[in-house]
Amino acid sequence: MTCKFAFPALYLAFVALTYYAARWRLDGRSALLVSALFATSPTLVRWSGAGTADMALSFFHAASVLFIVKFMENGKSSDIIVSALFSWLCASTKNEGMPLMLINASAVLAFCIVKKKGLDPFAVYMLISGVLSLFPGSSFQWTYPGYTRIIQRI
Repeated sequence: MTCKFAFPALYLAFVALTYYAARWRLDGRSALLVSALFATSPTLVRWSGAGTADMALSFFHAASVLFIVKFMENGKSSDIIVSALFSWLCASTKNEGMPLMLINASAVLAFCIVKKKGLDPFAVYMLISGVLSLFPGSSFQWTYPGYTRIIQRI
């Protein structure tokens, strides 16, 4: 029962993330309207209290994509670090999070190559998100068939 308290917190964090993302591009009133529409969407309201990991996965992935886009625009290393941490949380939440993390890493790699930023941001991203995914937080996933095949090839 205690774990269910996390889901309203995730719901509020998701709404706050929406406001933060909207405020990045819009004025305060418009960002508040976007956040209010998002907060009252039936799908979000229905699934935020369901107690499944899908809400957490969606929040972590949305946050990681937002900070990747912010990094692509302003080049701040703090944005890529925050994005990598959210991608790691995404990969640790559900099995579906690992491919999402790899898609994010591919986007960072492609951006670094195309914009000739060097591979330093990609290395930081993979060091934080990729390596941390191999440690105890996701050790329960080692029985997942995809991991078994990958480990056998290494």
